[in-house]
Amino acid sequence: MEDIKIINEVMPVIEMNFTEVKTALEETLTKYNGMVVTEQTLSGCKATQKELASVRVKIDTYRKDKKKALSEPITAFENQCKELIALVEKAEQPIKDGIKVFDDKKRADKKAVAELMISEVIAEQGLNVKYAARLDVLEKYCNLTAKESEVKNDLEQRAFVLLAEQNREAELLDIIKDCINTENERINTKLKIEDFQRLINSSVATKEILAEVKQRAERTYLVENPPKVEPKEEPKEEPKQEIPQAGPKTIAEPVSETVVEEPTYYATYRITGKLAELQGVSNYLKQNGITYGVTEQGEI
Repeated sequence: MEDIKIINEVMPVIEMNFTEVKTALEETLTKYNGMVVTEQTLSGCKATQKELASVRVKIDTYRKDKKKALSEPITAFENQCKELIALVEKAEQPIKDGIKVFDDKKRADKKAVAELMISEVIAEQGLNVKYAARLDVLEKYCNLTAKESEVKNDLEQRAFVLLAEQNREAELLDIIKDCINTENERINTKLKIEDFQRLINSSVATKEILAEVKQRAERTYLVENPPKVEPKEEPKEEPKQEIPQAGPKTIAEPVSETVVEEPTYYATYRITGKLAELQGVSNYLKQNGITYGVTEQGEI
């Protein structure tokens, strides 16, 4: 192929009477310095502005026309190069397409090898379904330059990290299950691990989940075993003393009346309702002088 050569190249040399025009223009524009637009000078200022605009447009039009004329050889040169490039691309494209077919097949083969390695690593490390799904085929595994040894090493490192997370989760689940089993021993309505799955999936701290387990168990226990309210003792009626009919008057001993103080009880309830309904319950308790406290509240 013959190399491209410029047969005739003349660098553009543009000379204009810039200095003379600039000097004359600056002298002419001096008379416009300090002009102030007022109601009296408005019409004259408008005429001056149109005059200056015509000079500006004249200069800019001259620039555009000359640039277009001087750019014609460059534009022709670019078009010729583009035409040569198009000829090369026409011959190159079928070859590129053929190469792509073979490269795509190689990438597919590498992906299949990587998927087989993933299955082996999952079995070796003992990953469960949840964590095995995270050991996927990365794009770099399908690169034409990717080596199987490097892919296997990378998969093993990723699987090791996943296995550590899996073991940590299993330990936490065992702790939570043990806590649930312990609390279930004193209640009839048994708690289940599924009751706390939302907290577990949200990565809530284990101590907070255990606290929630104990709180639910306590509420269930109180519902199943409400505190017994002792019946109120009626005051005993004192027997009437008979007044003696005869005999010396005696001074009766003062009878001390025994005051039985009623014990104070407490009860825990879980009340569900609209905000206005809950506020109504609070008002009722206040009006009847009942001491109460809110231990937990939230939106269902």
